[in-house]
Amino acid sequence: MKLASKFIILNALLGKKGRSLKDLNDYWDVATYFELHAVLHYWSKACQAALHMYLLNPPIWYLKSTINNLKILHQATRLRDQKRLSSREQSKITTADEHRYSFWIDFFSDAINSNSTSSEERELPAQVPILICDNYEKTDGAPVNNIYVEAHLQLNFHTDCEPETLVIRIIEQQEQICKGNLVKTIEMNSIRSIINVKRDNRSIFLYAYENSETFSAVELQIYFASAERRTAFNEKMSKYRVETIVEEAKFEFDLEFDRDQNGQRIALGQGTYGKVYRAQDRITWKKFAVKEIPMRNPSYTEVLENEIKILSTLNHKNIVSYYGTAVDSNKKPPIFQVIMEYVDGGSLSQLLANFGKFPEQSIRKYTRQLLEGLQYLHENHILHRDIKSANILINSRGEIKIADFGTSKRLAGLHLCTDDIVGTLQYMSPDVVFVPPMGYGPEVDIWSVGCTVIEMATGKRPFHNVTNNFALLFKIGNEKQSPDIPSELSDIAKDFLAKCFEPPHRRPSAKDLLNHPFCNFFYWYVLLDNYVKPREDLTMIINQQPPGVPGIVNEIYPGLLTAAQQQQQQQQQQQQQQQPMRINQIAYNDGYGTSNLIDQIRHRQMQIRIAAANISNPNNNLNGKLNNTR
Repeated sequence: MKLASKFIILNALLGKKGRSLKDLNDYWDVATYFELHAVLHYWSKACQAALHMYLLNPPIWYLKSTINNLKILHQATRLRDQKRLSSREQSKITTADEHRYSFWIDFFSDAINSNSTSSEERELPAQVPILICDNYEKTDGAPVNNIYVEAHLQLNFHTDCEPETLVIRIIEQQEQICKGNLVKTIEMNSIRSIINVKRDNRSIFLYAYENSETFSAVELQIYFASAERRTAFNEKMSKYRVETIVEEAKFEFDLEFDRDQNGQRIALGQGTYGKVYRAQDRITWKKFAVKEIPMRNPSYTEVLENEIKILSTLNHKNIVSYYGTAVDSNKKPPIFQVIMEYVDGGSLSQLLANFGKFPEQSIRKYTRQLLEGLQYLHENHILHRDIKSANILINSRGEIKIADFGTSKRLAGLHLCTDDIVGTLQYMSPDVVFVPPMGYGPEVDIWSVGCTVIEMATGKRPFHNVTNNFALLFKIGNEKQSPDIPSELSDIAKDFLAKCFEPPHRRPSAKDLLNHPFCNFFYWYVLLDNYVKPREDLTMIINQQPPGVPGIVNEIYPGLLTAAQQQQQQQQQQQQQQQPMRINQIAYNDGYGTSNLIDQIRHRQMQIRIAAANISNPNNNLNGKLNNTR
């Protein structure tokens, strides 16, 4: 009775300092709240107070004093009679809460022990208590955000053939926040990166995959009991798994935005989550594209920063490079900035809007580059999920650059976008509209590639004649219907598109499609050699000459190569009359969209060989045969 009366008095005094536990910012107030509820066996309230104590990030000696007080209090009191609980269910709830309370005692004890000067105490134990901060669903389906869940972490470094694993065992929760298996096993070779959190020296971000073969990502924020425990974890991981640690590269930018005559910043485009502007670094004079997103949910900021940091390690000629992030705090709400490579040629959608559909020869080369970029992303376990002409940029050299990969989900969280479907409906795979039980993988991007090819061939979006979004959702999600394949395309192009729209289990990968005749440049040489049989000496010499340099060929066969080039020029002039002038005239007329010199030389050689063969053998009908496949 005396203890209960003391509790009432102290509880009243604490009530004067704040209406709830969250209002208490002084560690000793929260510690008193924790001790009182622990002594009275109100385990749930004690656990809430313990979490609040931890988030205040107190000095270690504060925790040591609190643990010593608890020992004294527990020795001076008796455990409450468990028989007073009337129902079995209540007994189970109390047991679960008491188990969580024991976790917090172990957690604080681990923080105290790790701060010891003993080298043995500083080493990472076989099993260490941790907190996981993530978003979960309750058993009734209601989402809960930024929930801290108690768990234990264990590292298994095997010496035999068994895989090395990181095991996380989540403690059973009273409110059943976590559904499914409470034990999560992550293979070491599937860990993508480990990044230290700046604002809390006890925490890390761990990025991994469910396993080395899947595209389902695991993104966890893990809190250790102390900074020393985080250091011990990093040291152990770097000792055994060097490739999982990502060095924190820091980029310093001094950006000046391009402005119009009225002093307004020049926008390059408008995306789902914000605008993109062009800026120039005052130090290096290098130009960048800067995407700005209003920070309506600041809790996502550091997660997105770390994701961009990982993406900045990717390097491929057909993807846009990420350089870093910044925050403009002078605006309200603050603006989150993603600093990316500036691509000067605009987007594929802009070219289509300005100049109309592309010839098939150009589509083949653009599609090949798109697939090469996608293959690289998929090999790095990154799904785009929003492949479309607006996210495909082209520089002045005719190179394709895939933009907006890897950040769609995080940008949605930062911008408080609640849509579960990521992507643009007209290009979206049925697997994204209605996600199958096993989830989806890179095949969803392949479907979008097919839709983009159709847009290049027609100059119109796929399903452009369906104006009702609900009807389109039903058509794609329920009927699994693909967009109509243009009849004017070649048989090879139609076969390529048919493969892009296969069912998920039969849909080829980006690597497979690169070997399809539609994209495989070697195929066109085989086709040419089957129909063209020019003189061997002519073929040998032409193959040795770069394009536009007749050299010895014109000396041995005077007039032959000149006539061939004249025919080629006439064909190009006819194409120019049919098509409006392009910004990228050379790359577009050659049908390449690539700066690869070898490809350009081979392509020009093929044109010369066709023209030369037609002149030397007027009965040759190669052009007509090739047109059937274009």
